Amino acid sequence: MVYVYLTILLIYLILIVASRKIETKDYEKTSSLQTLFLKLSIFLHPHFPPKKEGYRVTNKIEELKDFYPFKTKKQLQQQIAIEQRSLKLMVLFVGIFVCFLVSLYEFNKNEEITKLQRNEGGQGNYLQELMYTVGDVFLGEVDLIVKERIYTSSEIETLLQTFLPVLDKNMLQENSSFDEVTSDLQFLDKIEPYPFQLEWQSSDYQVIAYDGSLGKLENQQVNLVNIQCKIRYENYEWLHEVTVHVKAVEKSLEEQIQELIEKETQKNEEENPNEQSIFLPNTFGKEKIHWYRKTSYYGPLCLVATIFLTLTVGFLKVQDQRKMQKKRKEELLHEYPQFVSKLCLYLTAGLTLRATLIRLCEEYHNKSMALGDTLRLLVRELEAGVALSETIQSFGKRSKDSNYLKLSSLLIQNEKNGTKDILDRLNEEAEAIFEERKRRAKKLGEEASTKLLLPMMLLLMVLMAMIMIPAFMNFSL
Repeated sequence: MVYVYLTILLIYLILIVASRKIETKDYEKTSSLQTLFLKLSIFLHPHFPPKKEGYRVTNKIEELKDFYPFKTKKQLQQQIAIEQRSLKLMVLFVGIFVCFLVSLYEFNKNEEITKLQRNEGGQGNYLQELMYTVGDVFLGEVDLIVKERIYTSSEIETLLQTFLPVLDKNMLQENSSFDEVTSDLQFLDKIEPYPFQLEWQSSDYQVIAYDGSLGKLENQQVNLVNIQCKIRYENYEWLHEVTVHVKAVEKSLEEQIQELIEKETQKNEEENPNEQSIFLPNTFGKEKIHWYRKTSYYGPLCLVATIFLTLTVGFLKVQDQRKMQKKRKEELLHEYPQFVSKLCLYLTAGLTLRATLIRLCEEYHNKSMALGDTLRLLVRELEAGVALSETIQSFGKRSKDSNYLKLSSLLIQNEKNGTKDILDRLNEEAEAIFEERKRRAKKLGEEASTKLLLPMMLLLMVLMAMIMIPAFMNFSL
């Protein structure tokens, strides 16, 4: 399979080189890697066109025509088919490349072997999966346990001399020497990577326990303890002895008080086991001890939580207001092209500007909340006797959008220049709006295709993990 994968990769390389000069200016801007496969898809399309049913790339092809108004339905279907094929070619290439690496690793494992390497002493045994044939006939598989190498007597003596300083260092832990031990020792059963097994014995388990921890000692008391360590390897055995000077560290004030509490509590339990209460020690030396019940931190925590929630709620409210403003702005921008078109239509039909605005207010009353509310304020100002130019200027300012501000300026100029001039300007504005709408629609289409890259890459990572993890597990075995 290695040669099959290699052949496919070479074919990919030849086709990519052959398609390198193809232009992709009519397609969405992509990364360099995607551009390579887009050119390859364009190159392959005339030679391997999709079947008739393959053109059914979407059930909403008519809606996609709004994003690309200058392309026919056939051109749009062809573009989408090419883009989909480029993604498939890219995923196929990455998958084939990963399969090639895995097969190359497996190919090296399939070489004929005559021996298996042992691990050094102390590194443990390992399991090797093998296949065997007799002649050209495959007979089966077998799992063979390869044991670690056993050292010779001279090698083990040399290794022991290097092991003893390591043993002492691990035993001491944080202590500086065996002449002054003030903290727990460490008794290990084995020290990697050495092959020796260890057994420990202490001459006084009340001072040094079986695991190396120190017992309770009086202040300034020094205890001599003999530690024996049996070192075993195969049929060999050695005895390593160390004399340890264990010295008690002077206890802190807190430790002394805790010890006093334990003694007094134990004494009260023994003397008065039937009493409903116990007495706490009230003096330590010449100082008096004051006792209090430990208070909880629920009160301060509640205060902190209250302050945090208060600030968070305020922040969330601000965020909601920003979302509402953004939604209102988007709604006004969305309704702007149709609003200008209707405005131009009614003026062309002979209605006055005042009557046109009142008619538009009635139409947008239930259709658009943002634009409808703004127009209702305009009509109320007109009914209150405010001049038309002032109401139009207020309408533009309330919208807080550059397009409506520009439109309000054109309508105010109509009061001076007449209807003919305003119609020409509105027609120009409608054409500009149409171009802007096409540009925004194309941008949204590009963003939609970009959002599909993340799910596709996640699927690719899952696929690579499914292939590579078993390979590495076999390699580790």
